[in-house]
Amino acid sequence: MPGEEKTIAVSSKAPPRDVTSGAFFWLSAFFVVYCARPEDWIPGLAHIPLAKISALFAVFGLISVAGRAKRALKDLPRESKYLLAMIALLLLEAPLSPVWRAGAVVNSIEFGKVYLGWVLTFLLVTTVSRLRRLVFIQAGSVALVCVISNVKGASVPRLKG
Repeated sequence: MPGEEKTIAVSSKAPPRDVTSGAFFWLSAFFVVYCARPEDWIPGLAHIPLAKISALFAVFGLISVAGRAKRALKDLPRESKYLLAMIALLLLEAPLSPVWRAGAVVNSIEFGKVYLGWVLTFLLVTTVSRLRRLVFIQAGSVALVCVISNVKGASVPRLKG
């Protein structure tokens, strides 16, 4: 009608921000450190536990957004239970090793850390773009390690990892 003003309601809500982006950044940093192994080819970095630091930040980042993330621990698939059972079997059988008991126990505990990384990856990789980023980090790290190994030459032992 003439003289009536129409008001248009404008939504001021921004699209929801992914609360796990900080934790995913640290998971990506962990993948870079774990796959590219910079402590093996950059002098001085061997004394800094970069993998542990980045993994701890990823865990703390995930804990800080607990309950607001897309996935929760209750969403873990059946395979996570199989992996956990495998680790439990390794830990139970390690003291019975006829070859080297202490080494078997230590290696079983080291392998147990895989579960934490697997759970973090499951909880934080919720989009195809995040999966692509981690695959790119792994593939790029392989290429980088190959180039660095060739640059160092045959007279220097290959990278330890």
